[in-house]
Amino acid sequence: MEEKDEANRDVLVAPGITRGELLAFYLQQPNKLPMPMGETTSNIFSIVGYEGLFALIDAFGGSKIYVSRFNGYRKLIELVGEEKAAALYDHYHRDYIELPSYSSLVSIYRPEKFAELREDGVSTGEMARRYGLTERGVRYVLARTGGRKPTC
Repeated sequence: MEEKDEANRDVLVAPGITRGELLAFYLQQPNKLPMPMGETTSNIFSIVGYEGLFALIDAFGGSKIYVSRFNGYRKLIELVGEEKAAALYDHYHRDYIELPSYSSLVSIYRPEKFAELREDGVSTGEMARRYGLTERGVRYVLARTGGRKPTC
């Protein structure tokens, strides 16, 4: 699993945002999943942690997966390890789980990152170019935080 994480580290999950950067942000807030996440995602997170959640999103993000010992269980073991796959099975056996996409995780990260960049004196124009948005979009994201660094 560690080799795969390293290979995926530089993958862009949104314009200007790498998987590694996003994971590092969330790892700084251990055991705290952002509020907009649904109950299922919160349960999955409590079982597999951030690394496991990101591995599942890499493989199945934005879709439903059926949890059984016969259908894709080896893939679960490959992604999160045997112990966590067994825990997922115990909790969700013979059921579907819907996994979020990276966009929901980015929507929590982006305002914090933009507020930090603003504090460092980076212009809205530079943020817009760096993150694939318009200046208006950057101002909208900053307005959601009052231009200050929010807390999750």
